[in-house]
Amino acid sequence: MKLKPLQWTEPAPPNEDVRYDHVTAETPFGRFLITWKSWKEHPDYTVDETPWGDWCTPTYSLAEAKELAWDEYQCRILGCLVEEHV
Repeated sequence: MKLKPLQWTEPAPPNEDVRYDHVTAETPFGRFLITWKSWKEHPDYTVDETPWGDWCTPTYSLAEAKELAWDEYQCRILGCLVEEHV
């Protein structure tokens, strides 16, 4: 079996729901939210929201932040599985 990859939205500007530039990925457990301040010369990308209410350490690229979110998601899901011995 293989986990379905997270499907990220296109980058979006700030709005009433999210005060910074952002992308989201919906899961059966809730959403991931990555935000950054695009007006900064070197913005930090932060996983500000996870389905379980945590956040992740800021990174220096959107790709790294998405990878962190994926690692957290995969760790939680795989941590619920056990190997069956037949």
